[in-house]
Amino acid sequence: MQFWLQADGRLFGEVVSNLKIVAARKLGLRGEQRLRERGFREPISGPQPNWWFAATSNAPTLRLLHVMNAAIFEALEEVPATTVSISTGLTTTQPDDDLDELSRGRW
Repeated sequence: MQFWLQADGRLFGEVVSNLKIVAARKLGLRGEQRLRERGFREPISGPQPNWWFAATSNAPTLRLLHVMNAAIFEALEEVPATTVSISTGLTTTQPDDDLDELSRGRW
């Protein structure tokens, strides 16, 4: 899972898709369906083929936090006792333009 913030203030949350992970950690049909039900957009092929959810103001940002939490427990089927590590970083590049166009509803 990851979050990233665009210069224009849009916040995205992503969950890795089956296009990018090994078979042992792949989401089952149930996990994928739960992401759809929570409002995640389908992965697209390209450099970031992840499930994603975009927030553009405070209310959607709060919703993003709720759907990311649901993704952890419902789609990825983690449990509260699971150890989690968090890392932060700074990137000088933005995700590709295709995802940017999708998030604005142009496709």
